[in-house]
Amino acid sequence: MSAALRSEDNLKPVKSALLTQAKTASGFAVFVLLALLLFALNAHSATFPTTQEKADLTLNFALSPPDPSSTASGTASIHVTRLAGVEHRGALHLTFSGLPAGTYSVRATTKSGPPAPPVFIGSIVISADSSAPPPSPLSLPKRLKALDIAMLTISDDPPTVLLAGGPTEDIVKWRFYGDRPLRAPSFPPTPLPPAIAAIIAAQVHGHVFIQAKIIDNAELRRSFYLVGHGLPPSSPFFLNLDGVAVGEVMTNSRGNVVVSNVDGAFRIAGTHLLTLTDSDGNVVAQADFFP
Repeated sequence: MSAALRSEDNLKPVKSALLTQAKTASGFAVFVLLALLLFALNAHSATFPTTQEKADLTLNFALSPPDPSSTASGTASIHVTRLAGVEHRGALHLTFSGLPAGTYSVRATTKSGPPAPPVFIGSIVISADSSAPPPSPLSLPKRLKALDIAMLTISDDPPTVLLAGGPTEDIVKWRFYGDRPLRAPSFPPTPLPPAIAAIIAAQVHGHVFIQAKIIDNAELRRSFYLVGHGLPPSSPFFLNLDGVAVGEVMTNSRGNVVVSNVDGAFRIAGTHLLTLTDSDGNVVAQADFFP
């Protein structure tokens, strides 16, 4: 046997060992990649659905008279903090100028529906002494959320609104992160039998992602993503945040919809309930960020 052949035979065990090592290394690398992928998926599934929130702000109200001939005016303020959807609010502080001495009622109308009579907050007494201190602060009723107030009114008896004004938000900080499933409410209003309607409603699925960051009234981050499946095909729907319409979307021929942003002079941080409603106001899908 030649020296070359003997050399080749001598190298066979080495080549075999090297090949085995390469296969083992390759298999280990694949194993590591799969492990990392599974870890990432498990980490996402462990945090979905989730909502994280922390906010610190003050609601300010400039109260002006509906009657243009009146010289009365007033202000109101409420300090509010929110942690994971739970609102903690201070008392309602009020100041007035130009109101005659007497007793007045403070009420609030709300942003969320359905339409309801104004909520009575309390009574205040205005002294005839101009050097008297402002009225004592009022506590909001438990059923009234500060961030749901659309308008404060000051009225006499019988009730005639003398001053009114809506809120502006002075935000120190508001951090919000939410990733929630999009689902049909129990099932949409329909003439179909309940069992069939429930099956149709079960086909509606998707998710909504919102991330926002506001510091000293400056919005530093605003991310929004909605994907929905199983909705009525080729149909328009209103997109509502906490009962307020902020846009309109259209499903494709398969009943799918994707919304990658929502622009406008409105806050997405703190969203409690997102809904898709039809032209009759029926909710066909919703995402509850604080169920």
